Amino acid sequence: MRKLAKSFVLFLSFAGLLGGATSAWAAACANVGTGNWSAAGTWAAPCNVAGGPVAADTVTIINNTTVTVNNAGMAASSVTINTGANASGLTFAAGSSLAVTNNVVVNLPTAAVIKQINVATATLTVGGNVTLNGGTAATRAALLTVSSGLITINGGLIINATVATSSTASITAAGGRITVNGAAGVTNGDVVTVGAGTFSVTNAAATFNNTSATNVASTTVSTGTLSITGNLTNAAAKTMTLSSTGNITVGGTLTNNGTITLTTTGTVNANGDFTNS
Repeated sequence: MRKLAKSFVLFLSFAGLLGGATSAWAAACANVGTGNWSAAGTWAAPCNVAGGPVAADTVTIINNTTVTVNNAGMAASSVTINTGANASGLTFAAGSSLAVTNNVVVNLPTAAVIKQINVATATLTVGGNVTLNGGTAATRAALLTVSSGLITINGGLIINATVATSSTASITAAGGRITVNGAAGVTNGDVVTVGAGTFSVTNAAATFNNTSATNVASTTVSTGTLSITGNLTNAAAKTMTLSSTGNITVGGTLTNNGTITLTTTGTVNANGDFTNS
């Protein structure tokens, strides 16, 4: 009987070790409130451990909360910003970084609020696609923003909107970069804004598509650079604007079926074919 009891205790101890190592396996992580990524109290079980979610975990940011990536080396399998009627999102502290193995999705607001990922001066790396889903009004925004930090997307960037200016990808300061490396390229169905930084599409097979079936998609380059190794297509009734000393460089074919406007000293360089209709 004592031997059996000892075996039972050993079994419980082993089970306890497994339970305490939840983060070593894939888990579905959702936050319970506003807080830092690395804080156990930010997350619901089983992710409420020191350090927060890890590379194998899917992460959901719930409505009416903000999670701050507060350290370098944070990781997740995927990140989803939930829909809802309250502002929510992911922000980044200076010096922090987040690597996401698969996809990132910012879902549409259902009221006049902002759902966003604001990388600021930090670093976000995404192995899959980034998708922004704007709301049904211009005041219901889904945003991806970087100031002087770095966003690297190894899949594609998809910007969806049912009305204009409800979803935006933007670089707001010198040194800021958004780099899209995947063959999926960029589908801008609403707004891309390049301030003093650099927006690059590096895959020669990729296309930057400025297009939308529901509203006027627009891409604006002010003092920064839009650099496309592959192709650029500006669809009918869509707009591309160089509002200051900005530059657009296209390594492949530039097809303009809409309007491209140079307001001051900006330049457009097409190293391949140029089609204007």
